[in-house]
Amino acid sequence: MQTKEKRLAGLFVQQSGDPESVHYRDLFSLWKDNRYFPVYFSKKKIEGVADQVLELQPK
Repeated sequence: MQTKEKRLAGLFVQQSGDPESVHYRDLFSLWKDNRYFPVYFSKKKIEGVADQVLELQPK
């Protein structure tokens, strides 16, 4: 069994509904080549690999 920080995932659908986003097509080539991407769970690791942060504020 994998440890939490060594999980892999694969996804065909786009991660963004915005065709102008850098993440709109970024998973397609991985899926096409039967490759996977790492999934992180610890806050420290996520903060270390995040390229942007979206902060939501309630009205």
